[in-house]
Amino acid sequence: MIFDELVERFERQDRGITHLLAARNGRVIGEWYRPHRSRTTAHMLHSATKSFVSTGIGMAVDEGRLNLDDRLADFLTLEQVRSAQPGVELLTIADLLTMRTGHAEGTSGVVWRTLSTSWIDAYLQVPIAGTPGESFIYSSGTSHMLSMCLQKATGLPADEYLRPRLFDPLDFGTISWDRDPDGYCSGGNGLTMNVLDFLKWGQLYLNGGVWDGRQLVSREWVDASLARQVDVGSLGWTGDGYVAGASADPGAGEGYGYQIWNRPHGAYAAGVFGQYCVLVPEADAVVAVFSSMTSRESDPLSADLIEALRSEQFASFVAPFTGALTTDGVPDSARYVSGMLDGEFASPDETTKLMFSVEHRHSGALLHVQGHDRSGPVEFTAGIDADHEGRSAMGAPSLHHSYIEPTTSVARLTRRGPWWVEVLVDYPITPFVDRFSFRLSTDGLIRYSRSVNVNSQSTELAEVALHRRNA
Repeated sequence: MIFDELVERFERQDRGITHLLAARNGRVIGEWYRPHRSRTTAHMLHSATKSFVSTGIGMAVDEGRLNLDDRLADFLTLEQVRSAQPGVELLTIADLLTMRTGHAEGTSGVVWRTLSTSWIDAYLQVPIAGTPGESFIYSSGTSHMLSMCLQKATGLPADEYLRPRLFDPLDFGTISWDRDPDGYCSGGNGLTMNVLDFLKWGQLYLNGGVWDGRQLVSREWVDASLARQVDVGSLGWTGDGYVAGASADPGAGEGYGYQIWNRPHGAYAAGVFGQYCVLVPEADAVVAVFSSMTSRESDPLSADLIEALRSEQFASFVAPFTGALTTDGVPDSARYVSGMLDGEFASPDETTKLMFSVEHRHSGALLHVQGHDRSGPVEFTAGIDADHEGRSAMGAPSLHHSYIEPTTSVARLTRRGPWWVEVLVDYPITPFVDRFSFRLSTDGLIRYSRSVNVNSQSTELAEVALHRRNA
């Protein structure tokens, strides 16, 4: 499975994948966005915020400002400790990082965002029913305690602490981070950034904490963060907590590291509604996705992305456009199409032969296509992300009720996937609208298909593979 297939699977009229950016060997190899979005438009990370708090904790540990065995109580006032639920005094930074707090229930940002009182005090009143350091319970409140501890240990809120250590070295764009009533950065959610910067965070961890030759966070911290500290896949939810024995195959499902999820072969930051940054070290690959999905729709996405990154097709896929992980060099649609469709392509038996060229104008770019397929001549000019009015010979009498006369046309090219474009050619004085699909496959071929909206006979041609003739 490659990324255009993932987009096609999850895309919906009002929900689905909205941003997708993939990199291999430190370079962009594919991206796709819904309208009005790009690699530099900001989006809420939701619970993927937790993974950035973990990065801050790791940097503070590297600097000697924090230790994994430091206790939460060390960062609370005496009054808070005295009024807290029994068991809070046992919690350590390591327990918070791995969500092994033993609480009877998790606390969610959806509740806390309505509070005008202290989130810390609210967390300290949640009963602990399990064993601190052993019983796993996923909780945004636990991550918020990490943000509080980071600020208490360093004297800076998480965003200000991470600015010179993470955001600036990785050349992040504009970020925002919500704060609680006491002024602490929300640890469980509330961080907003663009998909390119989300991807860079994943690439940093894929690099073992190194960026541009600098060790920003220690390799030891990265390895421990991505490791399976808790085998969540072997636990079952009882309503009061997670218990062992739910799976006969420990290690097969989800695991949890230091505020980072993992599965066999991959690890990921994850947020509700389908925000994911997935890294697969064996493939030297990372993908960042923003989505608008229900939990039921988004739950399989992490496994699908890991499968896609590990697939043989992905490993052999060489996209015509690659770009470094910087804000420069964002491929506009014309450059994107030029990289994918340029020159002459033909099927092995030459029953289909098409010539492509991109023309750049001040008013916009055009794709010129001419040649033939199995149904007859093909010739049109399409605007790239814009309508282009012209005159085209419909050709293909078998698809157009035997009409072949030239007629007025309106043609538009639209990007449908990371390396997949479609052209709609509308012939306004006829009932016909042609759809031409060009998809770059993992073997370097262009998969070409054609269909028409209505006809008295067949409405489509079977897909055919086209080789580049002038490669």
